[in-house]
Amino acid sequence: MQILEAIVNRLEPLTIQTLKSCQGVAHRLPHREIGLFACTLLLMIASFSTASHGQQQATVRTLFLATSNLPPVVKADSTGYLDRILATLGQRTGIVFELRPLPAARALMQANTGALDGDVARTDFHEDQLPHLIRVPEPLIDLVVAGLYRRDGIHVEKPDDLAEYRVGYVRGWKLVESLLHEYPHFTVTRTVGQLLDMLNADRLDIAVMAVASGRLMATERGMQNLRVTDYRVRRHSFLYLHESHADLVPVIDSAIKSMKSDDSYQAIINAYNAENQ
Repeated sequence: MQILEAIVNRLEPLTIQTLKSCQGVAHRLPHREIGLFACTLLLMIASFSTASHGQQQATVRTLFLATSNLPPVVKADSTGYLDRILATLGQRTGIVFELRPLPAARALMQANTGALDGDVARTDFHEDQLPHLIRVPEPLIDLVVAGLYRRDGIHVEKPDDLAEYRVGYVRGWKLVESLLHEYPHFTVTRTVGQLLDMLNADRLDIAVMAVASGRLMATERGMQNLRVTDYRVRRHSFLYLHESHADLVPVIDSAIKSMKSDDSYQAIINAYNAENQ
């Protein structure tokens, strides 16, 4: 009987309420059957605990999101500005966000087909061309695009001024393509590395790309005297989810608004804004 009482006393409160009545059954059993009864009760407890743990685990949802963003927005060690925003969102929603870096065009396709759960930090695009993606309404992070250049004598204050120079950009960056689609003679590269290498080798006058990322990558390449055009474009970017996760759209939207209302969002984004000046 002491064995049984010790087992019952170690149970969590809800389990005690459910099983304590079994103690009364044990009082009526012959002494030789107490051990068998206690073993049976242990098996019941183990099954109950395993089922309860499984239910708790099932409530955690992981979203695998495509992204074409570069450092310092996204970093391999998860310390980028977007990484930190998503980590805070995860704490508020119980959702685990896992990023999958991909080229811009492929990222959208993977998200639209459902191969991945969504695409993160994407500016507006022709949503009718990607009908299986749903936008979370609240903006996630702003993207700032401008022309990066090195040599003297370059002056760009409006889009038409770009036509006077040798300009390049990366294929698949929808925001940049929307700005430059009227200039088919511009150079299109596959990667940012190729774009900056051409700028560094004086094969381009201007590389149009995200300002913060361009500055960081140029510094890593040892490029000197990098400057930014007066003409620049700032756009909101959003999280797009595959339609199979439509139920999470209002949950995530509310969490982003909550972050912005209590300044936890601003604490992350202030340094990012400074890098885009």
